[in-house]
Amino acid sequence: MSLWQFAACIDGWNRANGAEVPPEPLSPGEFDDLLARHADFVTHTVH
Repeated sequence: MSLWQFAACIDGWNRANGAEVPPEPLSPGEFDDLLARHADFVTHTVH
């Protein structure tokens, strides 16, 4: 497989799996809500 073919495979995979569209960032309120909903996990895994 040539380098060009490998790059084409990567481009196709990224396009098929939505890698070209960046996700919307969380607002500060959404981030606070996320932390509040998962507070047990965060406090037990983040030191």
